[in-house]
Amino acid sequence: MSVIRRDHIITKVVAIALIIAIAIVNVPSIGSPEKVKLRFAMFGGPPEISLYKDVFIPEFEKKYPYIEIELEVYPHGEYLPKLMAEYVAGTLPDVLKLMDVQILSMVKGGLLRPLDEFINDPEIGINMEDFFDFAWRLPGLIYNNKTYGVPIDFLTFALYYNPELFKRAGLDPDKPPRTWDELLEYSKALVKVTDYGFCLPGWDMPWFIFLYEAGGKVWERVDGKVVGPAFNKEPGVKALTFIADMIHKYKVAYPNIWGETPPLTLFAEGKLAMLIDGPWEIAALRKDYPNFTTWRTAPLPAGPVGRANCLFGSAFGVSSLTKHPREAWLVVKELTSEWNERNWAIKYGISPPSRKAVFEELMKTEPRFKPFAIPLEEAYVEFYIEQFPAFREILIPELQSVYNPDIKKDPKAALDDAARRVIEEIFKK
Repeated sequence: MSVIRRDHIITKVVAIALIIAIAIVNVPSIGSPEKVKLRFAMFGGPPEISLYKDVFIPEFEKKYPYIEIELEVYPHGEYLPKLMAEYVAGTLPDVLKLMDVQILSMVKGGLLRPLDEFINDPEIGINMEDFFDFAWRLPGLIYNNKTYGVPIDFLTFALYYNPELFKRAGLDPDKPPRTWDELLEYSKALVKVTDYGFCLPGWDMPWFIFLYEAGGKVWERVDGKVVGPAFNKEPGVKALTFIADMIHKYKVAYPNIWGETPPLTLFAEGKLAMLIDGPWEIAALRKDYPNFTTWRTAPLPAGPVGRANCLFGSAFGVSSLTKHPREAWLVVKELTSEWNERNWAIKYGISPPSRKAVFEELMKTEPRFKPFAIPLEEAYVEFYIEQFPAFREILIPELQSVYNPDIKKDPKAALDDAARRVIEEIFKK
């Protein structure tokens, strides 16, 4: 072999080896994915923000070192409008917190990606049966047989009551009122030993409970489509009249008028014996009134057609515009995992967890959460419509006008006036 030919062969071998070496350097090794940066948009109070910044994100990035999360906190009232604007601009964050009244609008608006392929993935999926069945009922979470979000909590209502006042009134503290009739009778007995026997918060959802328990509904539907209001029909008038009579006729209920003393303050001071409210008041009572420890919770009193409740809460979803859907799903999965829900519900006390196992753990530390976990058939979500925020602006002032002792508006007139405005302003008829 000539020297020239040998040198030529050596040169080709060296060149091939160099190409292979360069290729090896430039191909990511298995188990070391390319670095991914995700934007996580949310709203919430200081405890929730602290949970994400101080605990969740550091733990997540330790578990998935190739994923970096950038937390973006939005003002509550501006959350959906800002997301809509970012969607139009093509800059929607990758992971989104979802709030009950907004989920359906976000799904119909195209902001969310279906998650079923990830939920059912044998390697990175979740078991939906690990969650309370009612937690999946938030409108929009499952839409047209596709799943768009995973719930992290649930919010319902229960009866808070003061057993010491029960004893002083000659009532059995182990037997809270089970019906509307008992609620009224107990309240009549309790005002003999304190200022007020009962209070129903002055906004819409607490009244919806009584509407449903009277056999009514908020909306009239035809073939599943909302066509107009139904809340001003006979069951609605009956429900609102019952509350109005407790305030004005029997003078046993506190009228929760905006700007006046909050019901929880009166309850903690022993001036109010019974209050219907949400689970967030548990944390408030423990934090703001640590010396008041004897209070209890119970299921809601049942109405003429049985017991009902309103369901609301939060969830997490994946943006329809994300370039990293699998990684964004991993964030949603970990946000709703047992370890993070344990932090959410037990360590930070934000709200009851959607996972049944974590709720059982919560019960060991605070058993007064128990009445908030309700049967599926009692979880009503019928009141949600896409225009729900606008509807509330119409309805709540009318409810306040009925409860206010200085106005005492007739319940039927108030509901009819609200229905008329809903027809004109929301349904444009």
